[in-house]
Amino acid sequence: MTTVPLLLRLLVKHPHEFFDRVTDRLTIPRSAGQAATLSAEYALGGESALEWQAAMELLEDVFGEEVWSILEEPALRAIQHHIDDKIRVLAGASTAIPLHYNADYSLARFCYVVCRLRKPLVVVETGVAYGVTTAFILAALRQNERGFLHSIDLPPLVADVDRFVGSLVPSELNARWRFHRRSSRRVLPGLLKTLSAIEMFVHDSDHSETNMRFELRTISNHLSSGAVVVADDVNSNGVWKEWTSKSVTGVSATIAQSAKAASFGFSFLS
Repeated sequence: MTTVPLLLRLLVKHPHEFFDRVTDRLTIPRSAGQAATLSAEYALGGESALEWQAAMELLEDVFGEEVWSILEEPALRAIQHHIDDKIRVLAGASTAIPLHYNADYSLARFCYVVCRLRKPLVVVETGVAYGVTTAFILAALRQNERGFLHSIDLPPLVADVDRFVGSLVPSELNARWRFHRRSSRRVLPGLLKTLSAIEMFVHDSDHSETNMRFELRTISNHLSSGAVVVADDVNSNGVWKEWTSKSVTGVSATIAQSAKAASFGFSFLS
């Protein structure tokens, strides 16, 4: 089904979502191809991205705890095996969301480790797709026996998309999860007013400069001391460098992904 009929259907059934999609198209420039025009030095703030072992050593320094035992936890292996199995099924099926929308495992595993170390009560995530990172965070929250995840996403405008959004999340993890199906521009400001200070925030929605800057600026005044911020694809533009240089007192780094030619950002606010 083409875009126009889908939009018209939304106008009748879900007018709020219709408004989100139309206004976002008008106000948020697309970021496609933008990364190719930026040098790695500019996007990463003139610093090389950390490889996995160095990133784990950084977390040990920040939190003062050993991380390698966390990486061996049965819960982490179980959620990765679950997602592996589900993705193999999806790879042989007709899907509404391209599989490359899924988060790299290095990002998802990093979020699991950080969540186990920080033990947040409130986690907010933007961008869900099939729910790879979502599932890893929820698995960590269950291990912590505390915490709740709010995920915000406006899925691609394609037919049958509801079958796939968050479909990788095991049903037994749903008790600690609420999915908000609207754009972050519509949900985030109001949601933050209802929550206590945010202890962990993950940006993985639209990576345009406009949207990334909006999300990081919006959450800045709602972060607790010791909050953790993780942002995917920080080499797509210079917003991460801009935000960390102006808003972060603490530790910031960029970390190379294992299966993507991209990096994600990590900040710990002291």
